[in-house]
Amino acid sequence: MPPMGPPGKKNDNDYKKPKNAKKTFARILQYMGKNKLFLIIVFLMLILSTASNIGASYCLKPILNGIESSVKAGTFADEGIRNLLGNLALLSLLYVCAAVFSFTQSRIMVKIAYKTTNLIRKDLFDRMQTLPLRYFDSQTHGEIMSRYTNDVDNIQMMLEQSMVQLVSSAFTFVGIVAMMITLSPTLFCIALIFLLIMVLTVTNIGKQSRKYFRSQQKISAL
Repeated sequence: MPPMGPPGKKNDNDYKKPKNAKKTFARILQYMGKNKLFLIIVFLMLILSTASNIGASYCLKPILNGIESSVKAGTFADEGIRNLLGNLALLSLLYVCAAVFSFTQSRIMVKIAYKTTNLIRKDLFDRMQTLPLRYFDSQTHGEIMSRYTNDVDNIQMMLEQSMVQLVSSAFTFVGIVAMMITLSPTLFCIALIFLLIMVLTVTNIGKQSRKYFRSQQKISAL
């Protein structure tokens, strides 16, 4: 019978990064590649959702400009109201489309993650049938079951949420940068300078914090 292990004891391999993160990620993509059609649909939904959100943000400019020009011209009561209602209808349509696209890609991504993790669990089970008995003698029940539950569940959560958010954020960043350059290149340059200053400051503070934390840990361990 495999050893149960003392309660609360942590294994030396816990909380460590993969030995080869690129290879690990490539294997996960290989599992996901078995659902190519669904992945293409998710990719298209992400692009359409991001474009709709950015388009809705851009529509605020003509709405405000139209109100300002109609008020100055004294035609807001008739022509200005009609233009405003038309722009608001377009804005609402863009937000509805963004919500529909986002909901569709989320539902499809859940199915992809479920199928992918099922394949991983199946391969884990097949692999475990070939392991020698000494492996089960050296591993506790909790460590073995954790491979099928916690570890695979973390992969499923990553596929359902983190990966989609990462790709969506990348598309949104590119779209917002393009829109900022189109609307005001000068304001974009100013924002870029402040962004670089903020990134350098946060990076420097993070490095100093890590050094301080490590020194505190060493003092506490004495």
